[in-house]
Amino acid sequence: MAVLKNVSVLFSNVVNEDDFSGKYQIVVSLTEDQAADAEAANLKVKTKEYDGKTQYQATFKSKYRPRVVGNIASQDFDLQGAEIGRGSVIAVQYKFRDWVSPSKTEGTSSDLIAVQIISLKAQGLMEFEDAGEFADDTSNASEY
Repeated sequence: MAVLKNVSVLFSNVVNEDDFSGKYQIVVSLTEDQAADAEAANLKVKTKEYDGKTQYQATFKSKYRPRVVGNIASQDFDLQGAEIGRGSVIAVQYKFRDWVSPSKTEGTSSDLIAVQIISLKAQGLMEFEDAGEFADDTSNASEY
């Protein structure tokens, strides 16, 4: 099994299955150096352009709920039903699995085994600097 350390969470479904894929999954953001190391280890890394910057992403999925641990790897971490928040720093334990589809297409997947939380950010936090910036027009506030 392999471990990808100190990556940032973009999207997490480790407590509940993802509605679209029907699997547990986590998508992480990589630095350029992490992406190069991951690709050298045969991990699939997606590259996307956003606001003139290159982003590197890796996705890990599993049919089974992954183990989630905190700083002490032998102790499970209770997320209390919430998902891991965007921007949390984690380590991902995964393994490669070869597969063949019914149409004889072959590939390799990176199966999610476990997640270690290094720095947790709560899910769904708003990041507005001044809540008053939305208070310009209060006349229609009751309509929402």
